[in-house]
Amino acid sequence: MDGEQWELFQNDLNKYISNSEILKFNFNDKNNINHIWDKIKKGLVQASKNCIPIEKIKLTKSQVNPMKISNAYKKKKIKLAIDQRCEDLLENQKRMINSVMEREIKSIVLDRVLIKENNEDKLITDEEKIKDIVNDHFQNIAGSTNQPKILSEYWAKFYFPQDEINDKIYKDLMVEPTNDELNEALNKLSNNKASGPTAMGLSTS
Repeated sequence: MDGEQWELFQNDLNKYISNSEILKFNFNDKNNINHIWDKIKKGLVQASKNCIPIEKIKLTKSQVNPMKISNAYKKKKIKLAIDQRCEDLLENQKRMINSVMEREIKSIVLDRVLIKENNEDKLITDEEKIKDIVNDHFQNIAGSTNQPKILSEYWAKFYFPQDEINDKIYKDLMVEPTNDELNEALNKLSNNKASGPTAMGLSTS
């Protein structure tokens, strides 16, 4: 459609809208929606007749079936989703788990930073400068560096060894467990659970 045809189309459509009094309908009334839409479609077809060949406007049901188009589109989207899920299972397990658990992914986009420079506000939009400024901010926001802290007498007592705790309870902490202990622990686990990185199921039956 060239410029002259487009102008003709606009004029015909505006004339149709004015004559059909579409703008007088209450668009907030749900009962009017279908009626308004029917009038709009009719106006689009009538305005198009002067600049688009009629055979391209009025298609028979055999040529275009909205249900077939809708179903084909749905099938295509479903197939793409399945293929993506299979690919994620092998290549991106994190995204697959987030999708399965329907986790909401939240992120913060820092594309500008407002700083004080020479007592004046300055807007920074350069990506590399923004990274440097943000890193510097979080490194120094606490106002101190890592160094030994002097605790008050009240807090120091909480860090002293506690007399009521038996210091021998940890003596066997690093001792390698025996086979009997491992078997006892495994027998207490539930069956039919997902395997971990070892890919070994925990079925004991």
